[in-house]
Amino acid sequence: MADRHSRMLLRLAELSLEAAADLHGRLLAAEAPADAQGLGLAFEKVSRSLRQTLLLEARLETERRAAEREDEARAAKAAAARYPVRRARVRGAVLDRIAEACERPEEAEELADTLEASLDNYLLDPELEAMPFDELVDLLCHDLGLDLDDAEDDEDEDAPAPANDTRTMNGPAPEALAPGPDRLQAPVPDSS
Repeated sequence: MADRHSRMLLRLAELSLEAAADLHGRLLAAEAPADAQGLGLAFEKVSRSLRQTLLLEARLETERRAAEREDEARAAKAAAARYPVRRARVRGAVLDRIAEACERPEEAEELADTLEASLDNYLLDPELEAMPFDELVDLLCHDLGLDLDDAEDDEDEDAPAPANDTRTMNGPAPEALAPGPDRLQAPVPDSS
């Protein structure tokens, strides 16, 4: 509807400008003072109408931009509210995979520390923001060096995944995922 209103105001402004130009030309050509006075009043009214049209057009554009900013702010606020939930889910799923894949607790702890140091890099990466949950978990596990193929081989391939399990691997094979070890950060050593 706003688009329709904008088109109508634009057309009205064009018509008013044409009318004002026509009246101005006739005003300059008028020989009788009475004709000049009538054309002058008409020119004044058309000019006022044109100014009001332009002001309304500007106001509508300002309101449209304000509405866009409000929508962007709402979207950013919603994304910020979803972030901790997504972070916790991804973290939990990767930690589960680390626990399954590591035989030594020290190795699992080292990978968990690397995950903690790097997780926000993955979650805030614009290229990965919209990546589905399972694919993001697979990518993190792949970049951490977890052998997903062995974990899959250990599972019974014919057994269906539980209906409420949100961590089933439906995404592409880890080889098909874009490698991102540059997103991995070494954990900060404890200074104590």
